[in-house]
Amino acid sequence: MKNFRTSFYTFYKNIQKIIVPDLRNSQYHYRDELRELLDPKNLWLDLGCGRQLFPDWMPNLKNIQKNLFARCQYYIGIDYDLASLHDNKLTKSKIFGNIEQLPIRSGSMDVVSSNMVVEHVKDPDNLFLEVKRVLKSDGVFIFHTANLLNYGTFLSKLIPQGIKNRIIKYLENRDDEDVFPTYYRINTPSKIVHFGRKFGFEIIDMNMVNSSAELVNLGPLVIFELILIWFFNMRLFKNFRSNIICCMKKRQD
Repeated sequence: MKNFRTSFYTFYKNIQKIIVPDLRNSQYHYRDELRELLDPKNLWLDLGCGRQLFPDWMPNLKNIQKNLFARCQYYIGIDYDLASLHDNKLTKSKIFGNIEQLPIRSGSMDVVSSNMVVEHVKDPDNLFLEVKRVLKSDGVFIFHTANLLNYGTFLSKLIPQGIKNRIIKYLENRDDEDVFPTYYRINTPSKIVHFGRKFGFEIIDMNMVNSSAELVNLGPLVIFELILIWFFNMRLFKNFRSNIICCMKKRQD
């Protein structure tokens, strides 16, 4: 199996350079936006921090995280999965808790972030109320999530969780304990605008980005996905790209 995965990945890298040569994983886009946003005076809260800020496949992951931590005054991570918090070795300040009921003092945070988390939120009203509460005036909420208008996310929503877990196990080599239920209740540009306005946020930037192909471990079938990605790279179809990175500011009271 490992040899198949290696050969499929080599094939993917070579064919991707031909079809979509400038394609980057959306995690790199999110990292870049975080880096530009953070300030040495910032108090930063990360929702659903898990085992680390970014996936473990990213090269130089520890250095990337340390460099981002160094760009703010203080970083706090919160997660409801105790095993993930236990495995998070780089983050000294960790909280076990529900991101829809934050145990954080009101008006204390400059930045609240989340990386591939808001798609798991069952009650968006609670989330936005809590984020607004803990942010200072002019504080910023930045999040990276899947786009429900994209074919991959839309199909994922239709698949029963048990079957989805098996597919993710094969395609991404993730175990069941690392796969959480998804609701996609904040996962379109219009929904983000709706919740932002409802809770008094001003959207600074909403960046629609394509990410790496998901079908790498299906060999030549990944060609069809790369052609779709190339198609969605056209400006006219940007709202159908796979990922959303949104940055919104809390309006002054």
